[in-house]
Amino acid sequence: MPRFGRVRQRSARPPKVAKPKKPKTKELRMALRGIVSALAAYRINSMAQALQWYDAALPYVLFKSKGQFDTKTAKLYDLAMKCRNQGIGTTQEGEKETSFRKSLELYEKVCNILHPPTVESFYKKYDEQKDKLDRKHGALQDRFENILDILTKACAPKAHDGQPLVLVAGDIDTDRKNDAMLRQLIYSREKLKTMKADMRSRGVLPVVFGEIPHWATSAGLQNQDGRFLLNPVKRMEAYDSLMAEFVKFCQSPDAPKRLVKNGDAVVAEPADPNAPAKAPRVRTPRTFANKGPLNADGFVEGSRQAQLFTIMLDGVWRTKVELRKLMGGSSVRSNLKAIQMKGAHSKKFTLEQNGSKFRLVKGGV
Repeated sequence: MPRFGRVRQRSARPPKVAKPKKPKTKELRMALRGIVSALAAYRINSMAQALQWYDAALPYVLFKSKGQFDTKTAKLYDLAMKCRNQGIGTTQEGEKETSFRKSLELYEKVCNILHPPTVESFYKKYDEQKDKLDRKHGALQDRFENILDILTKACAPKAHDGQPLVLVAGDIDTDRKNDAMLRQLIYSREKLKTMKADMRSRGVLPVVFGEIPHWATSAGLQNQDGRFLLNPVKRMEAYDSLMAEFVKFCQSPDAPKRLVKNGDAVVAEPADPNAPAKAPRVRTPRTFANKGPLNADGFVEGSRQAQLFTIMLDGVWRTKVELRKLMGGSSVRSNLKAIQMKGAHSKKFTLEQNGSKFRLVKGGV
Protein backbone atom coordinates (compact mmCIF):
# COMPACT_ATOMS: atom_id res chain seq x y z
CA MET A 1 0.00 0.00 0.00
CA PRO A 2 1.28 3.47 -0.72
CA ARG A 3 2.39 5.51 2.20
CA PHE A 4 1.45 9.12 2.54
CA GLY A 5 3.32 11.70 4.57
CA ARG A 6 1.82 14.42 6.73
CA VAL A 7 -0.16 17.14 5.06
CA ARG A 8 1.32 20.51 5.93
CA GLN A 9 -1.05 23.25 7.05
CA ARG A 10 -0.06 26.53 5.38
CA SER A 11 -0.70 29.65 7.37
CA ALA A 12 -2.90 32.26 5.70
CA ARG A 13 -1.05 35.16 4.17
CA PRO A 14 -1.80 38.57 5.65
CA PRO A 15 -3.97 40.67 3.34
CA LYS A 16 -2.16 43.28 1.31
CA VAL A 17 -2.55 46.83 2.53
CA ALA A 18 -4.21 48.99 -0.06
CA LYS A 19 -1.86 51.68 -1.28
CA PRO A 20 -3.27 55.15 -0.57
CA LYS A 21 -3.65 57.54 -3.47
CA LYS A 22 -0.75 59.93 -3.87
CA PRO A 23 -1.87 63.50 -3.14
CA LYS A 24 -1.42 66.19 -5.76
CA THR A 25 0.81 69.05 -4.71
CA LYS A 26 -0.98 71.25 -7.26
CA GLU A 27 -4.01 71.36 -4.93
CA LEU A 28 -1.77 72.50 -2.06
CA ARG A 29 -0.24 75.19 -4.26
CA MET A 30 -3.70 76.46 -5.20
CA ALA A 31 -4.64 76.69 -1.51
CA LEU A 32 -1.45 78.53 -0.55
CA ARG A 33 -1.96 81.14 -3.27
CA GLY A 34 -4.43 82.87 -0.94
CA ILE A 35 -1.52 83.90 1.29
CA VAL A 36 -0.68 86.64 -1.22
CA SER A 37 -3.56 88.81 0.00
CA ALA A 38 -3.94 92.07 1.89
CA LEU A 39 -6.56 90.49 4.17
CA ALA A 40 -5.19 88.54 7.14
CA ALA A 41 -8.48 86.65 7.29
CA TYR A 42 -7.97 85.37 3.74
CA ARG A 43 -4.39 84.30 4.52
CA ILE A 44 -5.62 82.34 7.55
CA ASN A 45 -8.38 80.65 5.56
CA SER A 46 -5.86 79.65 2.90
CA MET A 47 -3.54 78.09 5.47
CA ALA A 48 -6.48 76.24 7.04
CA GLN A 49 -7.19 74.68 3.62
CA ALA A 50 -3.51 73.76 3.30
CA LEU A 51 -3.60 72.02 6.70
CA GLN A 52 -6.56 69.96 5.51
CA TRP A 53 -4.52 68.95 2.46
CA TYR A 54 -1.80 67.60 4.76
CA ASP A 55 -4.44 65.63 6.70
CA ALA A 56 -5.34 63.86 3.46
CA ALA A 57 -1.67 63.38 2.54
CA LEU A 58 -0.53 61.76 5.81
CA PRO A 59 -1.87 58.23 5.02
CA TYR A 60 0.26 58.12 1.88
CA VAL A 61 3.34 59.36 3.79
CA LEU A 62 2.76 56.72 6.49
CA PHE A 63 2.43 54.02 3.83
CA LYS A 64 5.77 55.07 2.35
CA SER A 65 7.28 54.99 5.86
CA LYS A 66 6.05 51.38 6.37
CA GLY A 67 3.33 52.33 8.80
CA GLN A 68 5.25 54.40 11.34
CA PHE A 69 7.40 57.50 11.65
CA ASP A 70 10.92 57.49 13.03
CA THR A 71 11.56 59.32 16.30
CA LYS A 72 12.57 62.63 14.69
CA THR A 73 9.59 62.72 12.32
CA ALA A 74 7.19 61.76 15.11
CA LYS A 75 8.41 64.72 17.19
CA LEU A 76 7.96 67.08 14.24
CA TYR A 77 4.42 65.78 13.70
CA ASP A 78 3.61 66.25 17.39
CA LEU A 79 4.87 69.87 17.28
CA ALA A 80 2.89 70.53 14.11
CA MET A 81 -0.31 69.35 15.81
CA LYS A 82 0.38 71.48 18.90
CA CYS A 83 0.92 74.62 16.78
CA ARG A 84 -2.23 73.86 14.82
CA ASN A 85 -4.33 73.39 17.98
CA GLN A 86 -2.92 76.60 19.41
CA GLY A 87 -4.03 78.47 16.29
CA ILE A 88 -7.50 76.92 16.42
CA GLY A 89 -7.97 77.80 20.08
CA THR A 90 -6.77 81.41 20.04
CA THR A 91 -8.99 84.46 19.53
CA GLN A 92 -6.14 86.69 18.33
CA GLU A 93 -5.86 87.00 14.57
CA GLY A 94 -2.09 87.57 14.58
CA GLU A 95 -1.44 84.60 16.87
CA LYS A 96 -3.66 82.37 14.73
CA GLU A 97 -1.76 83.31 11.57
CA THR A 98 1.63 82.73 13.21
CA SER A 99 0.56 79.36 14.64
CA PHE A 100 -0.81 78.07 11.33
CA ARG A 101 2.30 79.27 9.52
CA LYS A 102 4.60 77.43 11.94
CA SER A 103 2.42 74.31 11.75
CA LEU A 104 2.68 74.25 7.95
CA GLU A 105 6.47 74.58 8.14
CA LEU A 106 6.59 71.49 10.38
CA TYR A 107 4.18 69.53 8.17
CA GLU A 108 6.47 70.23 5.21
CA LYS A 109 9.29 68.42 7.03
CA VAL A 110 7.03 65.51 7.98
CA CYS A 111 5.88 65.13 4.34
CA ASN A 112 9.19 65.98 2.69
CA ILE A 113 9.00 62.92 0.41
CA LEU A 114 6.20 64.71 -1.46
CA HIS A 115 8.34 67.81 -2.05
CA PRO A 116 5.44 70.15 -1.17
CA PRO A 117 5.53 73.87 -2.02
CA THR A 118 6.69 75.81 1.02
CA VAL A 119 4.59 78.34 2.89
CA GLU A 120 7.66 80.59 3.13
CA SER A 121 7.85 80.95 -0.65
CA PHE A 122 4.32 82.37 -0.71
CA TYR A 123 4.99 84.67 2.23
CA LYS A 124 8.04 85.93 0.37
CA LYS A 125 5.77 86.86 -2.56
CA TYR A 126 3.38 88.52 -0.11
CA ASP A 127 6.18 90.61 1.43
CA GLU A 128 7.31 91.72 -2.03
CA GLN A 129 3.79 92.83 -3.03
CA LYS A 130 2.54 93.99 0.39
CA ASP A 131 2.50 97.73 -0.38
CA LYS A 132 0.77 97.19 -3.72
CA LEU A 133 -1.81 94.84 -2.18
CA ASP A 134 -2.55 97.30 0.65
CA ARG A 135 -3.07 100.15 -1.81
CA LYS A 136 -5.30 98.00 -3.99
CA HIS A 137 -7.39 96.87 -1.03
CA GLY A 138 -7.66 100.44 0.27
CA ALA A 139 -8.93 101.62 -3.11
CA LEU A 140 -11.45 98.77 -3.21
CA GLN A 141 -12.65 99.57 0.31
CA ASP A 142 -13.00 103.27 -0.56
CA ARG A 143 -14.90 102.46 -3.75
CA PHE A 144 -17.62 100.55 -1.89
CA GLU A 145 -17.42 102.46 1.38
CA ASN A 146 -20.85 104.03 0.87
CA ILE A 147 -22.81 100.80 0.45
CA LEU A 148 -20.91 99.01 3.25
CA ASP A 149 -21.64 101.98 5.52
CA ILE A 150 -25.35 101.88 4.66
CA LEU A 151 -25.58 98.12 5.29
CA THR A 152 -23.80 98.47 8.63
CA LYS A 153 -26.09 101.30 9.75
CA ALA A 154 -29.23 99.56 8.51
CA CYS A 155 -29.11 96.56 10.85
CA ALA A 156 -25.93 96.87 12.99
CA PRO A 157 -25.08 93.16 12.41
CA LYS A 158 -23.31 91.30 15.21
CA ALA A 159 -20.74 88.51 15.21
CA HIS A 160 -21.12 85.26 17.15
CA ASP A 161 -19.58 86.81 20.30
CA GLY A 162 -21.84 89.88 20.32
CA GLN A 163 -19.19 92.19 18.86
CA PRO A 164 -20.04 94.26 15.75
CA LEU A 165 -19.72 92.27 12.52
CA VAL A 166 -17.36 94.24 10.29
CA LEU A 167 -18.33 94.30 6.61
CA VAL A 168 -15.30 94.64 4.31
CA ALA A 169 -14.53 94.39 0.61
CA GLY A 170 -12.00 91.92 -0.75
CA ASP A 171 -10.89 90.08 -3.88
CA ILE A 172 -12.32 86.67 -3.01
CA ASP A 173 -13.62 83.83 -5.19
CA THR A 174 -17.13 83.67 -3.62
CA ASP A 175 -19.88 86.25 -3.06
CA ARG A 176 -19.19 86.50 0.66
CA LYS A 177 -16.97 84.72 3.16
CA ASN A 178 -16.44 84.89 6.93
CA ASP A 179 -12.95 85.41 8.21
CA ALA A 180 -11.22 82.83 10.40
CA MET A 181 -12.26 84.65 13.60
CA LEU A 182 -15.87 84.99 12.34
CA ARG A 183 -15.82 88.70 13.17
CA GLN A 184 -15.65 89.97 9.59
CA LEU A 185 -17.83 89.28 6.59
CA ILE A 186 -15.87 89.77 3.37
CA TYR A 187 -17.78 90.68 0.21
CA SER A 188 -16.36 90.15 -3.26
CA ARG A 189 -15.96 92.98 -5.74
CA GLU A 190 -18.59 91.47 -8.07
CA LYS A 191 -21.14 91.03 -5.27
CA LEU A 192 -20.71 94.62 -4.10
CA LYS A 193 -21.13 95.92 -7.65
CA THR A 194 -24.34 93.92 -8.00
CA MET A 195 -25.70 95.12 -4.63
CA LYS A 196 -24.81 98.73 -5.45
CA ALA A 197 -26.64 98.58 -8.78
CA ASP A 198 -29.54 96.72 -7.17
CA MET A 199 -29.84 99.37 -4.46
CA ARG A 200 -30.07 102.09 -7.09
CA SER A 201 -32.67 100.12 -9.03
CA ARG A 202 -34.89 98.66 -6.28
CA GLY A 203 -33.90 100.56 -3.14
CA VAL A 204 -32.34 99.72 0.24
CA LEU A 205 -35.06 97.42 1.54
CA PRO A 206 -34.67 94.49 -0.94
CA VAL A 207 -30.89 94.52 -0.63
CA VAL A 208 -30.95 94.57 3.18
CA PHE A 209 -33.56 91.79 3.33
CA GLY A 210 -31.36 89.70 1.05
CA GLU A 211 -28.40 90.03 3.44
CA ILE A 212 -30.20 89.61 6.79
CA PRO A 213 -30.18 85.76 6.59
CA HIS A 214 -26.39 85.76 6.13
CA TRP A 215 -25.88 88.16 9.05
CA ALA A 216 -28.17 86.07 11.23
CA THR A 217 -26.15 82.95 10.37
CA SER A 218 -22.90 84.70 11.37
CA ALA A 219 -24.44 85.71 14.69
CA GLY A 220 -25.96 82.26 15.26
CA LEU A 221 -22.66 80.37 15.25
CA GLN A 222 -21.53 78.89 18.55
CA ASN A 223 -18.06 77.74 19.58
CA GLN A 224 -17.99 74.11 20.73
CA ASP A 225 -14.51 72.76 21.49
CA GLY A 226 -12.87 74.87 18.79
CA ARG A 227 -15.54 74.13 16.18
CA PHE A 228 -18.26 76.61 15.23
CA LEU A 229 -21.71 75.08 14.84
CA LEU A 230 -24.96 76.82 13.96
CA ASN A 231 -27.36 77.24 16.87
CA PRO A 232 -30.91 77.61 15.41
CA VAL A 233 -32.26 79.35 18.53
CA LYS A 234 -29.41 81.85 18.56
CA ARG A 235 -29.90 82.45 14.84
CA MET A 236 -33.59 83.28 15.28
CA GLU A 237 -32.76 85.69 18.12
CA ALA A 238 -30.22 87.38 15.84
CA TYR A 239 -32.83 87.57 13.08
CA ASP A 240 -35.28 89.37 15.39
CA SER A 241 -32.54 91.75 16.54
CA LEU A 242 -31.56 92.60 12.96
CA MET A 243 -35.18 93.36 12.06
CA ALA A 244 -35.57 95.59 15.12
CA GLU A 245 -32.39 97.48 14.22
CA PHE A 246 -33.65 97.97 10.67
CA VAL A 247 -36.88 99.52 11.98
CA LYS A 248 -34.80 101.97 14.03
CA PHE A 249 -32.75 102.80 10.94
CA CYS A 250 -35.91 103.50 8.92
CA GLN A 251 -36.99 105.98 11.60
CA SER A 252 -33.62 107.75 11.67
CA PRO A 253 -32.55 110.70 9.47
CA ASP A 254 -29.85 108.50 7.87
CA ALA A 255 -32.48 106.40 6.08
CA PRO A 256 -33.19 107.29 2.43
CA LYS A 257 -36.56 108.87 1.59
CA ARG A 258 -37.56 105.91 -0.56
CA LEU A 259 -36.79 102.47 0.82
CA VAL A 260 -38.29 100.62 -2.17
CA LYS A 261 -38.18 101.51 -5.87
CA ASN A 262 -39.94 100.03 -8.89
CA GLY A 263 -36.83 98.85 -10.73
CA ASP A 264 -35.99 95.27 -11.69
CA ALA A 265 -33.58 93.12 -9.74
CA VAL A 266 -29.99 93.21 -10.96
CA VAL A 267 -28.56 89.76 -11.66
CA ALA A 268 -24.83 89.36 -12.05
CA GLU A 269 -24.03 87.54 -15.27
CA PRO A 270 -20.94 85.30 -15.35
CA ALA A 271 -18.11 86.61 -17.44
CA ASP A 272 -17.73 84.98 -20.84
CA PRO A 273 -14.07 83.93 -21.31
CA ASN A 274 -14.54 83.92 -25.10
CA ALA A 275 -16.02 87.41 -25.26
CA PRO A 276 -13.93 89.95 -27.18
CA ALA A 277 -11.99 92.46 -25.14
CA LYS A 278 -13.64 95.81 -24.59
CA ALA A 279 -12.27 98.76 -26.48
CA PRO A 280 -10.27 101.12 -24.26
CA ARG A 281 -12.21 104.12 -23.05
CA VAL A 282 -11.22 107.36 -24.73
CA ARG A 283 -10.85 110.11 -22.18
CA THR A 284 -11.79 113.58 -23.28
CA PRO A 285 -9.41 116.31 -22.20
CA ARG A 286 -10.56 118.35 -19.23
CA THR A 287 -11.53 121.94 -19.84
CA PHE A 288 -11.43 124.71 -17.31
CA ALA A 289 -13.58 127.27 -19.11
CA ASN A 290 -16.03 127.44 -16.19
CA LYS A 291 -13.36 127.51 -13.49
CA GLY A 292 -14.16 130.15 -10.90
CA PRO A 293 -11.88 132.48 -8.98
CA LEU A 294 -9.42 130.99 -6.48
CA ASN A 295 -9.45 131.82 -2.78
CA ALA A 296 -6.38 132.60 -0.67
CA ASP A 297 -5.59 128.92 -0.20
CA GLY A 298 -5.70 128.12 -3.92
CA PHE A 299 -9.13 126.43 -4.13
CA VAL A 300 -11.98 127.38 -6.45
CA GLU A 301 -14.56 129.44 -4.60
CA GLY A 302 -17.62 127.34 -3.74
CA SER A 303 -16.10 124.05 -4.90
CA ARG A 304 -16.30 120.86 -2.84
CA GLN A 305 -12.57 120.99 -2.23
CA ALA A 306 -12.95 124.48 -0.76
CA GLN A 307 -15.87 123.33 1.40
CA LEU A 308 -13.96 120.29 2.68
CA PHE A 309 -10.87 122.43 3.33
CA THR A 310 -12.96 124.89 5.38
CA ILE A 311 -14.46 122.06 7.45
CA MET A 312 -11.02 120.63 8.25
CA LEU A 313 -9.49 123.94 9.30
CA ASP A 314 -10.33 123.19 12.95
CA GLY A 315 -7.62 120.47 12.97
CA VAL A 316 -9.89 117.75 14.42
CA TRP A 317 -9.20 114.09 13.56
CA ARG A 318 -12.09 112.70 11.49
CA THR A 319 -12.76 109.59 9.42
CA LYS A 320 -13.94 109.65 5.81
CA VAL A 321 -17.42 108.66 6.97
CA GLU A 322 -17.59 111.64 9.35
CA LEU A 323 -16.29 114.01 6.68
CA ARG A 324 -18.78 112.66 4.17
CA LYS A 325 -21.63 113.41 6.61
CA LEU A 326 -20.43 116.98 7.03
CA MET A 327 -20.26 117.30 3.25
CA GLY A 328 -23.88 116.22 2.88
CA GLY A 329 -23.10 112.71 1.64
CA SER A 330 -20.62 113.70 -1.07
CA SER A 331 -17.56 111.52 -1.64
CA VAL A 332 -14.39 112.89 -0.08
CA ARG A 333 -11.73 110.44 -1.29
CA SER A 334 -10.62 112.35 -4.40
CA ASN A 335 -10.93 115.71 -2.63
CA LEU A 336 -8.71 114.56 0.24
CA LYS A 337 -6.09 113.47 -2.26
CA ALA A 338 -6.29 116.83 -4.05
CA ILE A 339 -5.93 118.73 -0.76
CA GLN A 340 -2.94 116.58 0.18
CA MET A 341 -1.19 117.27 -3.14
CA LYS A 342 -1.92 120.98 -2.99
CA GLY A 343 -0.55 121.19 0.54
CA ALA A 344 2.63 119.35 -0.42
CA HIS A 345 3.11 121.75 -3.33
CA SER A 346 2.31 125.04 -1.57
CA LYS A 347 3.82 124.16 1.86
CA LYS A 348 1.02 126.23 3.46
CA PHE A 349 -0.72 123.30 5.13
CA THR A 350 -0.39 119.53 5.63
CA LEU A 351 -2.98 116.77 5.50
CA GLU A 352 -2.04 114.22 8.17
CA GLN A 353 -3.36 110.65 8.33
CA ASN A 354 -3.49 108.31 11.31
CA GLY A 355 -5.01 105.00 10.30
CA SER A 356 -8.48 105.81 9.00
CA LYS A 357 -8.56 109.37 10.40
CA PHE A 358 -7.42 112.64 8.79
CA ARG A 359 -6.75 116.16 9.98
CA LEU A 360 -5.46 119.42 8.50
CA VAL A 361 -2.54 121.32 10.00
CA LYS A 362 -1.84 124.87 8.85
CA GLY A 363 1.73 126.01 8.29
CA GLY A 364 3.11 122.93 6.52
CA VAL A 365 5.34 120.28 8.03
